[in-house]
This record gives sequence, structure tokens and C-alpha cells, in this order.
Amino acid sequence: MPEISPLMILTAAWVVVTVVLAGLLIYRSIAGLNEADSIYLGAAETSIQAEQHEIQKRLQRISPYIRIFTYLSLVLGVILAGAWIYRSVMEFMKS
Repeated sequence: MPEISPLMILTAAWVVVTVVLAGLLIYRSIAGLNEADSIYLGAAETSIQAEQHEIQKRLQRISPYIRIFTYLSLVLGVILAGAWIYRSVMEFMKS
């Protein structure tokens, strides 16, 4: 059975975090499709206003998670790149 290295575990963690981040970004993109930048409403269009507020609430609810997963992906990516460079330099020094 092949040995699982810390680099493989780190890579798997980065992939999982990045896939979750991509899913959140896709969800935000789809959820925000109906969001209008500016709308001009009369008294009869109060339902549109309520719909826009609901879209804004939904987008604001997932924003902290997007920020967290972005930072996690970035940090894990930097650590992964550093570990890969370190491992490459050590293998180069051996030969």
C-alpha cells in the first residue's frame, strides 16, 4: 500500500477547500442573477422590492463563508507551494 505523505494530505485539503469555494462562488453567481443594481419602483411594485431584499439577504449570508474559504484556500495554497519548493530543493541537494 502506498505511503501517504503530508504533501498529499495538504494537497487533498487544498482541493476540498477550493472546491467548496468554487461551489459557493457559483451559488452566489446564480443567486445574484436576478439582483438589480438600481430599480425604480412605484407603489404597485412592492413585491419586487421584497424580492430584491431577499436576494440581498441571501448574498450577505454567504459572504462571510466565501471570505473564509478564500483565505483558507490562499493560505493552504501558499503552504503547499512552500512545501513543494522545499521538497524539490532537498531532493536537488541530495543529488
